[in-house]
Amino acid sequence: MSRNRSYKTLLQEVQELRDKSDKQEIIVKKLDRFQKAYADFIGDSKQNIGILVEQACKIFAGSCSLYNRFNKRTKTLSAFSSSNLPDNFIKENFAMGHVCYEETLKKNNGPVIFENLEATPYAITDPNVQRHRFKSYIGCPVTLENEVKGALCVYDVRQRAFNLTDLSIISNLAKLLSLEEQRLETEKALIKKIAYEKMVADISTRAINVDDTISFLDECLSIMGSALNVGGIFFWEYDAGSDTLSNISEWIMDGVSSKKDHLQNIPAKSLSWSFQLLTNNEVINFYDVEDCPDGEEKEIMRLLQIKSVLIVPLFIKNDFYGILGFEEYDHHRKWTKEDIKILRTASQIITKAVEGKRTEEERERLMSAIEQAAETIVVTDREGTIQYINPAFDRITGYTREEVIGQNPRILKSGKQDDAFYKELWDTITRGEVWSGRFINKKKDGTFYTEDATISPVHDATGKIVNYVAVKRDVTHEIKLEEQLRQAQKMEAVGTLAGGIAHDFNNLLMAIQGIASLMLYDVDSTHPHYERLQLITKQVRRGANLTAQLLGYARKGKYEVKPINLTRIVEETSDTFGRIHKEITIHRKLTEDLSSIEADQSQIEQILLNLYINASGAMPGGGTLILKTMNVTHKDMKGNLYDPRPGSYVLLAVTDTGIGMDKETMERIFEPFFTTKEMGRGTGLGLASAYGIIKGHRGYIHVESEKGRGTTFSIYLPTSDKKVETVVKPAKHVIEGSGTILLIDDEASVLNVGVRMLEVLGYTVLEAKSGRKAIETYKANKDTIDLVILDMIMPDMGGGEIYDRMKEISPDVKVLLSSGYSIEGQATEILEQGCDGFIQKPFDMAELSGKIRGFLDKE
Repeated sequence: MSRNRSYKTLLQEVQELRDKSDKQEIIVKKLDRFQKAYADFIGDSKQNIGILVEQACKIFAGSCSLYNRFNKRTKTLSAFSSSNLPDNFIKENFAMGHVCYEETLKKNNGPVIFENLEATPYAITDPNVQRHRFKSYIGCPVTLENEVKGALCVYDVRQRAFNLTDLSIISNLAKLLSLEEQRLETEKALIKKIAYEKMVADISTRAINVDDTISFLDECLSIMGSALNVGGIFFWEYDAGSDTLSNISEWIMDGVSSKKDHLQNIPAKSLSWSFQLLTNNEVINFYDVEDCPDGEEKEIMRLLQIKSVLIVPLFIKNDFYGILGFEEYDHHRKWTKEDIKILRTASQIITKAVEGKRTEEERERLMSAIEQAAETIVVTDREGTIQYINPAFDRITGYTREEVIGQNPRILKSGKQDDAFYKELWDTITRGEVWSGRFINKKKDGTFYTEDATISPVHDATGKIVNYVAVKRDVTHEIKLEEQLRQAQKMEAVGTLAGGIAHDFNNLLMAIQGIASLMLYDVDSTHPHYERLQLITKQVRRGANLTAQLLGYARKGKYEVKPINLTRIVEETSDTFGRIHKEITIHRKLTEDLSSIEADQSQIEQILLNLYINASGAMPGGGTLILKTMNVTHKDMKGNLYDPRPGSYVLLAVTDTGIGMDKETMERIFEPFFTTKEMGRGTGLGLASAYGIIKGHRGYIHVESEKGRGTTFSIYLPTSDKKVETVVKPAKHVIEGSGTILLIDDEASVLNVGVRMLEVLGYTVLEAKSGRKAIETYKANKDTIDLVILDMIMPDMGGGEIYDRMKEISPDVKVLLSSGYSIEGQATEILEQGCDGFIQKPFDMAELSGKIRGFLDKE
């Protein structure tokens, strides 16, 4: 290509790209609404889902939006949440024929768009599309643990055009919906726990006074049936004299036939494998009874049409007493370790109650079980005066039995619940009903703790309430873990969005950078546009640095991992920082024989720079910055919420004597776009990107701070056995060349500018905008193509598949990967398959020419 081509044409293209940036304002507005949806989140997952659905409608300016849940059993769709639905919109219907089901849920391939529904069969088969004359649609499946839960859908009565940003936003909204679905599942799990605790409490209450063993067993099985939502429960008693088992008690759900009469006097010797396991106190648990060993047991379960079974053995005085079995008939069920643990506890209470009925000594054993329970058990009289506590109460609250007997449970009151809370509790139990709820109570030493409680009334033979029994479990630690999980999920969701946005920005910057680089290549410093072009290039680099921080937070940053010495890097970076900030005194406690780590040196330097800058901002009048490195192991990483992987680590501690942070600030410092600086003084990405980089290096970061007492950041990175190597970076300059290059990129602007850059450098260029076109072009010209530059993310065929197909055509193909993402993830997988190298967008003429010559010169 001639260097004396028209500057007017090139400047016009720059202006067109600037016009495209106006469209980015629309993207930013959509992103702002996305962030608003997240900012409006509360503790109620159902309301959060409603917020997301409502914001989806606003983000895409649609006529209406809804979250359709899919019921696999009934094959129906139902609107779980919606916004602006027309009055006669069908909210529940069979799924077949609906665009939501046929295109989004059934295929489950990611976002789906229809810019003109009238040109599709759904204008007839989908009753809502037909009735309301919807013309456009954008939707995305919502999945949880690889199972489709439903779809987020936005309809519009106008024909609409959608872009890649819209697909990215709808995908991330769907991911947030899946997180809220996960929270709903967690809430279900908590409800299940409460039901289990109530079950244990009810059985414990019933076990206090056993008049008739059979009646007691029938009631216990009924309590379990209500709590467990199981198909059937049976109790088989073992007769040692006849060596047989008989079904003496049974509970079955409605619609299931009784089997009790058919399961009497079964010879134990006929139960070849199960009897031996049960008498050894081992639980039998089969998700599918077809997985059972062959034998009489399997035939019985087949005959009874049982699909899943759990059998818990029962013992009295160390003698085998019988079995408690749980069956499912219409579906398979997975019983967890927690389920089995609870059922063993319930079984032990039942057997001890039977013991108590047989002898007074056995009744004492029942009390022993309660005494040893991990849960707090409190018995009061009708007025609430404490008559009994188990040792768990002493261990958890700090109050001894002597201190609380005769007292009222109000000694634990923290003031966190109002009078209405306690009134509702007392109204419930005095009516003879069971109360379940959560307390925030206060221990003897004044510390607060949270416990889930079930309080049950105890009746005498006449039905009069004589006592109350409270079973309580300390859940303080579980609440902290749940909060940590929610925070991690939030960080992950925003990180996914950040990575996608950064990729799109890098493609846009690539086009601008390429054109500016081409123009600079044709002019010298005396040209009137030279300084302006340099300014464009500088601004592109600033944008690229910003997206690099976003990619770092999303753990998709550019990693050139090599063994490095952290002490050396701290020395070099702190020297540079100290020369600029002379008002800050720097103390270094650095270990000379520090173990090496495998990391991207530029990213570690970025982390240190961010921490230095934050420290200086916290010490506006000057202060002390303390830097420390040392070798540690996972055993030294105590007192943190995370559970580190076992092994050796390098510790980097950065401490300042600044103003410190309050608890609320500490909880948000790693969130992207959060900053305590004035508007325009910071992006809020420094610590967010540091967090992502450290996680991407399989490390941990911990912060300790107190208002007015400074801050310490502790970073732990895993050590390496590899030796540190000194690398000298070559100077950057444009290198012309010759040969034929196949350029593959689905982004038209990037493809066009890439072709021009390569032609200016002296290369013959073949181009392809899709994977299929790339394979066809390479197959036809494989003998003349010297190098392939391959975009990693393609719509019809991914970079990995394209690379594999070209390797099949020619094993010696040379491929340079290019991406707006990074060398991490999919690119690393392709490189490990033998790909020759990687170049990060945006790149200029010097970077591109250097990479190309590096590969071609190897020949």
